[in-house]
Amino acid sequence: MAARPLRVLYIMHNAAPGGAARSLLYLIESLPPGTVESYALCPNGPMVGHFEKAGVVVLHIPGVSMLLSIAGVPLRGRRLMELIRTIWLMRYGGIIRRVIRSVQPDIVHLNERGMFHAAAIARRAGVPVVMHARSVADNGTGWVRTLANRLINRYVNRVIAINESVRSSLHGVERCQVIYNPISGNKAELAARGAEPQVRSDQPKKVRVSFLAGLLPSKGVWDLLESAKILRRRDDIVFQIAGGNSRPKEFHQTMRGRLVRLFGFAPDVERAARVWIAREHLEHRAVLVGHLEQISDFLAETDILVFPSHLNGPGRSVIEAGVRGIPAIVALADKVEDIIEDGVTGLIVRERDPQALAQAIARLADDGDLRAHLGANARRKYLLQFDSDLIASQVLNVYHSVIAESRGRDPKATGH
Repeated sequence: MAARPLRVLYIMHNAAPGGAARSLLYLIESLPPGTVESYALCPNGPMVGHFEKAGVVVLHIPGVSMLLSIAGVPLRGRRLMELIRTIWLMRYGGIIRRVIRSVQPDIVHLNERGMFHAAAIARRAGVPVVMHARSVADNGTGWVRTLANRLINRYVNRVIAINESVRSSLHGVERCQVIYNPISGNKAELAARGAEPQVRSDQPKKVRVSFLAGLLPSKGVWDLLESAKILRRRDDIVFQIAGGNSRPKEFHQTMRGRLVRLFGFAPDVERAARVWIAREHLEHRAVLVGHLEQISDFLAETDILVFPSHLNGPGRSVIEAGVRGIPAIVALADKVEDIIEDGVTGLIVRERDPQALAQAIARLADDGDLRAHLGANARRKYLLQFDSDLIASQVLNVYHSVIAESRGRDPKATGH
């Protein structure tokens, strides 16, 4: 008798079109047919339709309580006001309980660190919990780290860190392993591009430097713009900035939006960046292209990908560029090189250093052969490292292992 599919309830704290939601979607799409029956509980957002199209049963919740302090955006100072929202959103715990009773999942999979309230509800309902850790933890706020570790070790059966930068920041967390995010798109098509590298060794007329991330100060967009200012005399370099605000344009026009912006939350970076670019007379050198639903055409017109964030880890855009043979420049506070190997698959610069970023951009702009070499290395490495079939298999092994352990069986003996 064939084993039935595992029933997995994925809980997301938002359905914004960012790396966390997209990475989860690509994971679900990569799972072998018939292995997992997928449900997602999340607030409304642009990614809901994509999950439904992938066959996921989407259930709605107004919000999910989060307690999260990450590198570059620590939970201290005025950000402590977020604790009000953390407590307020616990009022929706009843929805989580009802969904668990209705779905009767074998596993609850939380799509980011910080959903401790949801983890506690699941464990009290007798359901094992897997938690994705997608952001490098801020270890400068001791009480947050201590509390978070205690809650993870109490309520979470297994933590999946998306890279070594994240894993190494989770001091004191038990049962944590690295499983990388899967690549997106047609694997055969991506692999075939190895015969025709996008990054050419001949010097193009314009070197296209691209930023592909949400327009947040923590993603380093202002560092990027400062580097464009430093390189303003380089007529051969063009900056392409893809991404949008964390909130829609309409939100920033409301009273609530103005109030939130006043306290430093959800800034209207897109508007501020346009004003800055005009003031510095960089309109023809730095172009804001807005949020992109499809990134393939944008990356096809990219020579160098930059990710100058303050988050102490490489973003998803680095992977998406690398599998297409495009080298990346990444800012890191700690030089962990499991993804970006400095001088091999890309370049690493110091965080919050526009001058160092500008120098790295100029170096690659001046050396087409180096760009081609780094891009080819990145493509070869990433097609293996982020292979979607391999990663889906690793996640399935985690699911089976956690279920077996929760039922007091040998993980190697379970086939569910």
